[in-house]
Amino acid sequence: MTSLPLADAARPRRFPRIRRRWGGPALVALAAAITVLTWATSRPMEPTAALLTVSQLFASLALVAFCLVFAISARSSLVDRVFGGLDKAYVWHKWLGIAALSAVLVHKMTAAPSDSEDARMLGNLAMFALLILTIVAMAARKMRHETWKLVHKLMAIPYAIGLFHYCSHSTYGAFALQPLSLWLGIVNVVGAVCAIYTLAGYRFLGFTRRVTVASVTPTARDTVELVLEPRTRRPPRIRPGQFVFVKGRIAGTRFPAHPFTVSAVGEGGIALSIKGQGRHTSVLVSKVRAGDVLRLSRGYGRFNPAAGGEHQVWVAGGIGIAPFRACARAGLAAGHQVDLFFAYDDPDTAPHLEEVSAWDSDSFRVHLVDRSRHGLLTATKMEEILSTPPQDIYFCGPPPMLHALRRGLPTTRLGRARLHFDEFSLGRPEPRPRTRQPRRRSRRKVAD
Repeated sequence: MTSLPLADAARPRRFPRIRRRWGGPALVALAAAITVLTWATSRPMEPTAALLTVSQLFASLALVAFCLVFAISARSSLVDRVFGGLDKAYVWHKWLGIAALSAVLVHKMTAAPSDSEDARMLGNLAMFALLILTIVAMAARKMRHETWKLVHKLMAIPYAIGLFHYCSHSTYGAFALQPLSLWLGIVNVVGAVCAIYTLAGYRFLGFTRRVTVASVTPTARDTVELVLEPRTRRPPRIRPGQFVFVKGRIAGTRFPAHPFTVSAVGEGGIALSIKGQGRHTSVLVSKVRAGDVLRLSRGYGRFNPAAGGEHQVWVAGGIGIAPFRACARAGLAAGHQVDLFFAYDDPDTAPHLEEVSAWDSDSFRVHLVDRSRHGLLTATKMEEILSTPPQDIYFCGPPPMLHALRRGLPTTRLGRARLHFDEFSLGRPEPRPRTRQPRRRSRRKVAD
């Protein structure tokens, strides 16, 4: 069994304090502002062509929104930094897609009748294809993950049709030397390159790091810890608190790219704590063996308790203990006080329960919450235990637990603390819990 060393608890903080990031909203606002300014300087508003110029403005905004959508899909490190984490970027990815569809619809309603049959046909084809795919994508709660990814890849078809429609049937010179044409030319090139990379290049260039499964250790029911060692001289540069995408072949079965939070970081590799919750993760947990070769992406996310205040609260639910385990092993900054609340259904389903219990000390207080005995963990219960309110609250756990925590925090003394969490749905709606509705009894009287 390969183990990762535990760092010294007095280890100094390795990463600078990270303030609240506004990179994502600023980038979107800047792109929209440049579009409006170049549109205003290129095509002065004329009373006789007001609707036409408005239609062109919304068409330009749609192209800019599509460019940002595919730039986020490329999953570059620049996107991770600008948006404050890839998980936050995918939330913008969803809303930018909806904004692009809305701009296309306004463009269609305000466009002047065209004499070209090809222009009308291409515009209608792109609009209806985008509308249908968006409606299907919004029904993601009842969709398999592979189907959901395929629907998003098909979004490139209406985008390509829209680009051709713009270049060949624009009412002004698409390749002219005017501000709007030059700006949209840059936007369209970036968007097209990112779309091609997302469809054809990311599957090869985004998973260049090959790792070997050094050991497989069960840590709880349906949960294992994988220690991954790099097969190349260049080890993956991953920080505690980040997540990675993993793919490969397990027992002859293809395992598609799936995000997992790193649960430990060592000089020789990383460890992942994986719970078999879905169809593919269940196969991975049951069939992975030592010696299997997997492919790894770069590290994503800005979940970094080392950049928080001196008094922090960590809230973990089940497998959500993974990032906190990595951060605790990396060491705390001198003078930091941490209260860890670890909630689980029962001891058999709690990963690393014995290790977490051993962390309890004066500077690192551990509060175990067995739901079968103590009930659900609420903000009120946390307030009763904590003597002083923390400066930062870091959360990793199931979405219902997060929603309950966000509703309860404003009603307690903990409401002023900064809440940090990762959007692990990556822009996809969380599945609604299925509840069986009781059958309605018939009101018709039965004759004797």
